[in-house]
Amino acid sequence: MILFTIFVIFIILLLSYVVYYRLSRIKCFEPKALKYFHGKTVCVTGASSGLGKEIARIAFEHGAHVIMAARRIDELKRIKMEFLATGTGTGTKIEPDIIQLDLSSIEQSENVAKKICEKFNVDILINNAGISSRAPALQTVVDVDHRMMMVNFLGHIAFTKIIIKSMMTESKRNGHGQILAITSIQDRLAIPFRSSYSSSKHASRAWYDSLRSELSLIAPKIHISLLAPGYIRTNISMNAMNSDGTKYGQMDETTANGYTAEYVATISLEMLLNGDHEIVLAPFIHRILVIIRTLWPVFYFFIMKIYAKQKSKSS
Repeated sequence: MILFTIFVIFIILLLSYVVYYRLSRIKCFEPKALKYFHGKTVCVTGASSGLGKEIARIAFEHGAHVIMAARRIDELKRIKMEFLATGTGTGTKIEPDIIQLDLSSIEQSENVAKKICEKFNVDILINNAGISSRAPALQTVVDVDHRMMMVNFLGHIAFTKIIIKSMMTESKRNGHGQILAITSIQDRLAIPFRSSYSSSKHASRAWYDSLRSELSLIAPKIHISLLAPGYIRTNISMNAMNSDGTKYGQMDETTANGYTAEYVATISLEMLLNGDHEIVLAPFIHRILVIIRTLWPVFYFFIMKIYAKQKSKSS
């Protein structure tokens, strides 16, 4: 009983510290961000909606030169006009640039990255673009698996390699730069009916982990950060793919009750300010599951079997 009481007190103190630490960092964000992002060139993929749009907006309002990349060029044009018309930040505004990017094509991903590097010196790259899926593994056609890997993983690394090589060879910056990859808590927790999505996120996390250690040898001033968020209140479930590649078209309850895009965007930019390597931004129970998956995998698999049954009945 005494040991249990000590354990509970420890957990309460730990959670209190985490909450205090997080709130204190957010409070300091505004003055630091204005100085840090002013004049920097920030490239954001998936900037036509949701989290990418919010990241681009906050960076723009703090004086950054934002390059917004996404597949929907008309939406990027609209957002650019929206930023210029309604920007309320205190930083000096630099007109954003927009460029069409389809990460499902390796060739286009590389060509767009080369065009950006020819015209601009990218200081910060934020890889945010991605798609999701809602389908049983065995019923999912391989084309869906392939598209998921292309957009969430292969297209991104093709794009990123070009940007990093430019950072390494740009004499003015002497090999400086920052890469922020937005993955998902599913880069470490594979859950039922997300096999394609989870696979692409696991691959992404592994690649960045390898890249980080390699860059420490050849370009130590290029910093890699990875944000693994839980559910975010965006249209990701609406745009997710079914097993046959058609659009899922539904707002999941978990997504609807997730973090706001503005909150996650602030945390994303805060990571760059503080030079964080990695943050798992998720409810406490989800973080506990990450620990269980590592230390007690048999119990984790048992939990996932129950979860699979519940999801199967509700669908």
